[in-house]
Amino acid sequence: GLIGPSGAGKSTLVNLLLRLYDLQGGKILIDGQNIAEVTQESLREQIGMITQDTSLLHRSIRDNLLYGKPDATDDELW
Repeated sequence: GLIGPSGAGKSTLVNLLLRLYDLQGGKILIDGQNIAEVTQESLREQIGMITQDTSLLHRSIRDNLLYGKPDATDDELW
């Protein structure tokens, strides 16, 4: 997990990891792999983010969990 005080750069780091921003220099490696050479889709499948401003849909907790992965099995949910 990644935690820290407001303004510490957590959101910026996640945005860079998700490739929402282009690096101005250098590179980011995950397990030795340059994330610039990986598809955004594959990166985003592996990274989750919970913001401080969370909200739930007006449905069951299960339905809210399934919103992120509609084909999730019961084992994956629990």
